[in-house]
Amino acid sequence: MKRSSHLWKNLFCMLIVLTVCFAFACTSEVSTTTTLNTELSATTTELPATTTEPSATTTPKEESATTLAPSVTQEPVEDIESTFVVHYIDVGQGDASLIVCDGEAMLIDAGASDQSELIYAYLKKNEITKIKYMIGTHPDDDHIGGLAAALNFATVERAFCSVDENDSKAFVSFLKYLNKQKVELEIPDAGMELELGSANVTFLGPVDMADKTNNNSIVLRVDYQNTSFLFTGDAEYEEEASLLLSDGKLSSTVLKVAHHGSEYSTTEDFLDAVAPEYAIISCGEGNSYGFPTQTILDRLKEKEIN
Repeated sequence: MKRSSHLWKNLFCMLIVLTVCFAFACTSEVSTTTTLNTELSATTTELPATTTEPSATTTPKEESATTLAPSVTQEPVEDIESTFVVHYIDVGQGDASLIVCDGEAMLIDAGASDQSELIYAYLKKNEITKIKYMIGTHPDDDHIGGLAAALNFATVERAFCSVDENDSKAFVSFLKYLNKQKVELEIPDAGMELELGSANVTFLGPVDMADKTNNNSIVLRVDYQNTSFLFTGDAEYEEEASLLLSDGKLSSTVLKVAHHGSEYSTTEDFLDAVAPEYAIISCGEGNSYGFPTQTILDRLKEKEIN
């Protein structure tokens, strides 16, 4: 894929960031320079008739697929073959991310309830029959509504959310299907770490429980070799401030921008601490909230974040 000269426009000005896939493999037979695919571009795919290259990711409907590809230099790894892929799934006005490392999968949110069929089909297409970690960043429908569908297709080993009680229909359905698999919902503490294949997952927040649901979003960082990804749910100013005061490491290569590009998130201080090379915004085209806001787009542009 070739990098477009209109990179900023492709990622942000379309008001929707569709499926994004990060992928790279490291083996003892390759050189010490590894890339996350080749270049960044936008392409259109159509299923079911489309056959894709191994590094491309498509969704079960006609949509754009963007591949983000900073060049990365790695230390040589002996006698180990390792793969790492991040899918930012297009669920319209919502959030859904799938990470697969060395054959182990983690699902972070799954869009709204009306995206359940898409989530089911996406997991089926990618043959994700087992999810090691399932994470609902917070109990809003546009983040956890599709998790029940994921549980209808795949088994899950451990599940996490910022709360274990909520009376919303989406949350009740989520718990129902977890119970069918006899999986207990866990509330992670800040600083808790997990292994996903050869990647490391660290829960950074919430540091303190707040009155507002968004500010109780699970915030986590995923590290693979010398590349890192920060997922922020719908965290707003208050939670960002608590993260800045914590001991958690925020600096990351790729930032999943909080709250769909809302003006109430992604402060300058927070961006300076994360210092990402790339930012991903997930929102529905023409959504009624006006996401992403021009304030956030301008802020990212001023800091030269792609």
